[in-house]
Amino acid sequence: MIRSGKGRFLALLSAAVISLGSVTAFGSDITVEAAMNTSEFASGYSYPTQMRGLTAFQLVSDMGAGWNLGNSLESSDSETNWGNPKTTKSMIDAIAAKGFTTLRVPVRWDDHYSDSSKYMISAEYMDRVETVVNYGLANGMYVILNVHHNDLQAAVSSSTSAQNKISEELAAIWKQIGTRFKNYGDKLIFEVNNEPRCGEDWTGNASYYKCVNANNEAARAAIRATGGNNAKRLIMLPTYCASGDAAKAEAWSNTSGDSMIAASIHAYLPFDFAFSGDGHKDWQASDLTELSGFFTRMYNTFISKGVPVVIGEFGATNKSNTAYREKYAGIYASLARQFAAQDIPCVWWDNNCFGTGSENFGIFNRGSRSFTYGGIADALVAAYNGDPQYETATGGENVLFSGTGTSSNYGQAVSFDPGAITSLSSSDKIYCSYSSYGDIEFILQSFTDSSRGWIQVAPDSVSNGTAVWSVSSLKSAFGGSFSGLGKAYIGDRGSSLTVTKVYVPGGTAHTHVYNGKSAVTLEATAYTKGRKQIYCSVSGCTAYRIVTVPKLDSTRPVITSVTAGTEQATVAWSAVSGATKYEVFTYLNDKWTSHGTTTACNMTVKNLTGGTSYGFVVKAYVNGSWSGISNMVYATPVKAAVPRPVITSANAGTEEVALTWSAVQGASQYAVYTYLNNKWELKGTTTACNMTVKSLTGGTSYGFAVKAYVNGEWSDPSDKVYATPKACEIPKPAITSAKAQDGSVSLSWSTVSGASQYAVYYITGGKWHNAGTTTATAMTVSGLTNGTKYGFAVKAYVSGKWSAITTADIVYATPEAAVTKPVITKAQGQDGRVALNWTSVNGATNYAVYTYLNGKWSVAGYRTANGMYVTGLTNGVKYGFAVKAYVNGSWSGVTSADIVYATPVGASVKPVITKAQGQDGRVALNWTSVNGATNYAVYTYLNGKWSLAGYRTANGMYVTGLTNGVKYGFAVKAYVNGAWTNIVSSDIVYATPTANKADVMYADTESFISDDIFDIGIDDIDIGLPDIA
Repeated sequence: MIRSGKGRFLALLSAAVISLGSVTAFGSDITVEAAMNTSEFASGYSYPTQMRGLTAFQLVSDMGAGWNLGNSLESSDSETNWGNPKTTKSMIDAIAAKGFTTLRVPVRWDDHYSDSSKYMISAEYMDRVETVVNYGLANGMYVILNVHHNDLQAAVSSSTSAQNKISEELAAIWKQIGTRFKNYGDKLIFEVNNEPRCGEDWTGNASYYKCVNANNEAARAAIRATGGNNAKRLIMLPTYCASGDAAKAEAWSNTSGDSMIAASIHAYLPFDFAFSGDGHKDWQASDLTELSGFFTRMYNTFISKGVPVVIGEFGATNKSNTAYREKYAGIYASLARQFAAQDIPCVWWDNNCFGTGSENFGIFNRGSRSFTYGGIADALVAAYNGDPQYETATGGENVLFSGTGTSSNYGQAVSFDPGAITSLSSSDKIYCSYSSYGDIEFILQSFTDSSRGWIQVAPDSVSNGTAVWSVSSLKSAFGGSFSGLGKAYIGDRGSSLTVTKVYVPGGTAHTHVYNGKSAVTLEATAYTKGRKQIYCSVSGCTAYRIVTVPKLDSTRPVITSVTAGTEQATVAWSAVSGATKYEVFTYLNDKWTSHGTTTACNMTVKNLTGGTSYGFVVKAYVNGSWSGISNMVYATPVKAAVPRPVITSANAGTEEVALTWSAVQGASQYAVYTYLNNKWELKGTTTACNMTVKSLTGGTSYGFAVKAYVNGEWSDPSDKVYATPKACEIPKPAITSAKAQDGSVSLSWSTVSGASQYAVYYITGGKWHNAGTTTATAMTVSGLTNGTKYGFAVKAYVSGKWSAITTADIVYATPEAAVTKPVITKAQGQDGRVALNWTSVNGATNYAVYTYLNGKWSVAGYRTANGMYVTGLTNGVKYGFAVKAYVNGSWSGVTSADIVYATPVGASVKPVITKAQGQDGRVALNWTSVNGATNYAVYTYLNGKWSLAGYRTANGMYVTGLTNGVKYGFAVKAYVNGAWTNIVSSDIVYATPTANKADVMYADTESFISDDIFDIGIDDIDIGLPDIA
C-alpha cells in the first residue's frame, strides 16, 4: 500500500484444490533474543520454532483473517515519522483478541543501512523488527514480514543492469533477514517485496513483468540459501505492483518450481466502492458481480495451476458508510473462501487514518488501543470462523481488462496472453466496452504457424458501444481450437479506438450457499461442511463455481495424491465402500479422456505430455452404476529428457580443438559449448557430429560439452571433456639492455622478423602492467618508483598474433634517484702518487675515490673533504680516477665520461733552503735552484697549520707580515714538468723574526705534522662502498 495516491489496480486470489492434512499445535523451543524488550513478554517466552510439515496450500488455508500494521515500520526514517505511535505488544494483543490470526508487518529497510554500499542493516533496527514480529508470534498469529517502500520498490526497469542492481540489493536484504530468523517456525512468512513497479507506472509491460520475476527469484534464492527453517518457509512472490489484472497475473512466474510459494496480491475491489474517493459508497449489485468475477479469474490463473494466493492488502476507505463497509468485509472474505478449495487469507490494510475519502482505512485506534470500527473487524473474522454467508447474485464477471487502452491506424489497443483466452469455455462470450468512429476487431496470433499468424475476427454483434465475440466463433476462425495461440488483441480498423473494459459475463442466476444450505445441484463433492470447498459445476449455470455443501457424497472417491513422473502421473484415491472398480480420467483443453479402469485405489497414467498441466478425476463403480466424479487435482508430468551426446574425441591443435561426438537419434542439430573460468560459452551449432572450435587461447585448458536438439527440446549437456590447444609459436624479442634511471628504465631489445609492433610489460607486486606499444626496438618506461625492483618483458606482434612470455624472458632493473656527481678538477701525477681535487656536491656527507687499472676498479679511500692523495702508485703507469658522492642515503653514479686519467712521475731534485734570516716582521729566505723548475712555492708553518706565502721564479723571497718573537717553519716546493716536488719534515727550516736582530738559519728536529700538505684535515672513512661496476 502506498501512503498517498494510487492508481487503480486489481488483485488475484489463490487457494488450494484439496486439503491433505490438518494444522497442528503451535510450538516453540528457542529463547527470544536479548535485544528484544522482554518486559512486554510473558516470563519464559520463547519464539516458535516448529515446522509442521504443511504444504503451501494447507498453511495458507490456515492463516485466516489478517490485519496490517500500516504506516509504521515502513515509514521513512523512523517508525513514528508518519504520525503513528510506536508499536507495542498491547496493541497486537488487542488485534489478536479480536480474532485476527495473521499480522502483516510492512518494513522499510534502506533508511536503516549502517553501510549503504553493502546494504548492511543496522543491528539496532533488526532487533526492533524482531521484537515487533514476536508481538504477533507470542499471540499465536501468523506474521508476514516484507520489504516495503525501499527505493528499489519503484525501480523496476527493462535495463538488465537495473534489474541486476535490484536483485543484488534484495538478495543482500533477505540474506540478513533470513539469517536472523532462520530458526523461527513456519508461522513466520516472508514476502519478498511490496508492490514492485517502475515509478508510478501501475500498468507496466512484458519487460517490467520479467524484471519482477527475476527479482523475486533472487530474493527467494537468497532466503533458501540461509538454511535452517528457511529451507521450507512459505515465501510470497508479488506480481507487477502486486496487481491482479489479467496481464500481470498471467505474467507472474515461479521460475524455480519451489513448492512453498504463494502469489502475493493486493486487491482494493470493487474499486469504485473500496478505493476511489469519488466512487459510490453504498453496496451495489455490480460490486458483488465484480468481486465474483475477480475471484473466478484468480482461481483460473493461480489456484487451478497449483499456486496458493495471499491477499496481503485489501480494504474499503471510509466514506461515512460503516454499515456498507461491514457488509463488504464479510462478503469479501466469504468469497475468498467460497471460490477456492481452501480458504484464502485476506489482510485488511489499516493505516490508522480515520478521516473520509481516499486512503482512510483505519479500523483500530492505536492511541487508545481500541477498535473504532469493530463491526468491520467482526465481519471479517466471522467469515473465517463459521460457514460462509452470501447473497443471491448473477454469476460473476471474468474481467480480462479494465482501464484505458487506445490505438489507431490498424493498431492494437489491448493485448492478452494466451492463457486469458484458452481458459474460456466454448459457450462463453467476450464483451468489449469501447468508443470509435470506425470498426473494431479481435485478432488471434500464432508464433509457430504462419498460416494463422494474424487472424482478424469481426464482432458477432455491436450495440451501444459494446462489441461481442463468442468464444466458439473465435475458435472456429483460428482453426477449430486455440492450440498454438501465442497472443490475442483487440484493435481498430483504421480509426482511433478507446477500449475501457473487456470481460466475460457469468452464467445464469444461481443461489450461493447460505449457512451450509444449498439450492444447487452438485456435480462434485465437498469435504467439511462450511469450511472446505471443491471445484464443481452448478446446474443451469454455464460457468464453474465453488460451493459449500452440507454433506459428503460417500459414493465418490476422493483423490488423495497425484505424483507427477516423467511423462506420467500416479493417482491415488480413497476407497469407496462396495466399489468393484474405478475409472480414471484426465482433463485437458476442454476435453475428458478415459485411461481405463482398475480395482486398486491407484493408477499410473502414462503417455502424457511432459510440461503440460492435466486435471485428474476418478469415478467409482458401485452396485451397477458409476458415481459422480471425484475432486479434480492438477499435476504436470515431467518432460522426458532428450538423450545426451557423448564426446568421443577432443584433439588439440594450434589454438583450436577438433571435437567428435556420438549421434543422438532424431537430433536435428547440435550446440557446442566451451567452459572456462566458471562460464559456459556457445561456440556454434551444426547438423554434423563434429566441429573444430577455433580462436582459442593456446596453453589454456578448456572444457567442452555438446547438446542435442530433438523435437523442439535441447538435451542436457554432455559430460565435460577437457583439452588444451597449443600456443601459436611466434619468435620472441630478447631484451638486450635495461638501464635503470631516475624514475624510469630504458629498454632495448632484439628485432623480430615480420613484427609490426612490440608491446612492453612490467611486473611488480605479482601484477603485470602494459607500458605501451611501439614499432621501434627501444622504449623508456617512466613513472616508476625509485628503489623498487621491476621485471620487464616484450611481446612481438606478427601476422595478427602476439608472441608469448615466460619467466625466462623477464629482465629486472631497479630505478634509482639521481644524485649530483662530483667533478674531478685536478689529477696531478707526483712521485708514486696522484693529487686529486673535485667539486663539492650539495648535501654530500662522504666521497668515495676509485682507481681504474687494467679493466678493474679499486676503492682508494673515503673522504669528507674534496681532496685526496692517492698513494702507492707505480710511476710511469697511467691510472683512471673517479669519485662518488654519498647524498641522502644514495651514492651518485659513475660513467666513462666521469673518469680522469693521470700518471705518477719520479721525484725531481728538491730546493734546499740555504738562508732563513729573521728580521723585523719578516724572514729572508734563499734556496738552491732546481734544474728545469719554472716556479717555486714558499710555505709557512705555524700552530699546526701550513700557509702559502707566495710564488717566485727566482730562488729567494722575503716572507713578510710575521710576528716578531714567534718561531715559524719554512719550506719550498719546485714546479718541474707539470708537477710539484714534495715536502718532508727534514726539509723544514725554522726562523724567528726579531726587531733589529738577524736570526740565522738553524736546524730543528721538531716533528712535522704531516708528510702530505694535501692530506691535512681529510678523514679516512670506510662505509662499505662497493666497487664500481
